[in-house]
Amino acid sequence: MTGRILRLALRSAGLAGIVVCAVSLLNGGEAAAQASVSRKSDLQSRLARQALTFFLARGPQDSCGPDCHAWIAADGQFDEGSAARFRAFLARTKVARDVPIFFNSNGGLQEEAMAIGRIMRERRMRAGIAVTRPDICKQRPDDQTFCDTAKKSGRPLTAEWTSFDANCNSACGMALIGAADRWIPPGTAIGIHAPAYYCFLRSGRIVGQKGDSRLAAQCRRYSEQGAAQLAAYVRDMGIASGFVDAMRKVPHDEVRYLTREELVAFGIDTGEVAETPWMGKPGTAQVTVKVLLEATGADGGRRMGWLELECGASGTSSIVFVRPAIGADEGSGTEVTLTAGERKFEFSPKDMSTHKNPTEPAAPYLRRRVSVATPEIAALAAQAAMDLRITPNAGAAGAKTQVTRISNAGLEQRWRSVAKSCGHNP
Repeated sequence: MTGRILRLALRSAGLAGIVVCAVSLLNGGEAAAQASVSRKSDLQSRLARQALTFFLARGPQDSCGPDCHAWIAADGQFDEGSAARFRAFLARTKVARDVPIFFNSNGGLQEEAMAIGRIMRERRMRAGIAVTRPDICKQRPDDQTFCDTAKKSGRPLTAEWTSFDANCNSACGMALIGAADRWIPPGTAIGIHAPAYYCFLRSGRIVGQKGDSRLAAQCRRYSEQGAAQLAAYVRDMGIASGFVDAMRKVPHDEVRYLTREELVAFGIDTGEVAETPWMGKPGTAQVTVKVLLEATGADGGRRMGWLELECGASGTSSIVFVRPAIGADEGSGTEVTLTAGERKFEFSPKDMSTHKNPTEPAAPYLRRRVSVATPEIAALAAQAAMDLRITPNAGAAGAKTQVTRISNAGLEQRWRSVAKSCGHNP
């Protein structure tokens, strides 16, 4: 038995030299199932179907964050050769050293992921999580081969950046923590679970760890080495050991998403303000949305919420605010207002709804809406920022108002596009 240690993935299988971690997580939150593989070639082919692809993407100003309009997209699974392809991509793409990289991946090989992490650390690169949708792929939405070919063409692609449905699971998290500067935008998630190591012979046949045989004992030793390599890498990247401890507590055929508190505690994302750029809302051209973390104060934590600006053909548009409900939101006890320059928008009373997201599968949400003339939103978008004011238990003695400053970077251009979709010419 010879080879090197590798690690695995969600919705895929991992492999490498001697030790492999193989996991499959079915779509739609269904029960997880361990990948059924008997040979190294099975693992290789599974990863190769969605091999990690790097391409340079470009969008409008502030489309990928403040003063950001170009980025590296990394989509797919960490397969054999991913690190070598990444280094080659950086060598031939001069602008790549000055722009951030955004991952959207269900995982892959541990060794490849750690190698990419070390490359990013060497170059002091910035990294985050996002979905990148090239405009050219929208021309033939049902032709994945056409889209994949465009991504591999080597030319920059005009694209849309969004945090919706973006994940960095399993081995992807290993790569991400290698970046010198990390950003986990609201709406994205890092999924973790314990590694499951497997070994294979030179013939390619998989060997298990159970039993008293010499091969099983050797496989267990390789597994221990793989675990030690992972712990050392996390330590070298300056991430708290609690990150690895949290991984080990999750069965390898399941997945758990890190909370914002854990991201801060482990040192993965320590930013004080968490908000996305203004983005298009999936499925409609008539809404732009910003996802953010606003301080609730009422429960001592920070909760994810979002703002939507929706245009209407009748000349009346809407501003919607949504966030996970807390105790004080029951009834109409929470007041919400939005101010921008001289303008003040007061949201309507109680409106509760249910929403699903990876960290809170089914939870009540506070929802507020205000209708305004469409030109009013254009005036709001022209402001550099706006303040969201939330007062739980409004009217009660000692009621406190939390104020969240929200950036309008990129909103004016985004709103022009949204308004035109409704037939309104700003």
